[in-house]
Amino acid sequence: MSLTRLVQQHFAQQEALRAEIERLKKACLKNSTQVADEMMRSLNEGVSAVFQNQQRLESEAKKIQQNSARFVKQANQWVQVGSQMEASLKELGDVQTWIRSIVGDMRVVADCLSSIAETSAT
Repeated sequence: MSLTRLVQQHFAQQEALRAEIERLKKACLKNSTQVADEMMRSLNEGVSAVFQNQQRLESEAKKIQQNSARFVKQANQWVQVGSQMEASLKELGDVQTWIRSIVGDMRVVADCLSSIAETSAT
């Protein structure tokens, strides 16, 4: 073999290696891009699911807050009604006591008048 032929073979082998390296680089880049895309898609799906869950939780929290506020309002109204009933019952108790006092006073007056009438009649 001649030296020229060896040099040409060497250059041909180097060119073939460069072409193979370039092909492998492109394949590697393509594969890494696919992997990155798949990872991003997977990550985006997870983030989307978390975001949707967060939206639902916020919506439910607002509903619970509204229901709680309505419950507090109703509870306060019931407390007010109870207080009014208690005051009314107390007033009734006061009226009964007042009536008993008046009835007692009227008996005293009636007894006095009866005594005066009996004394006048004799």
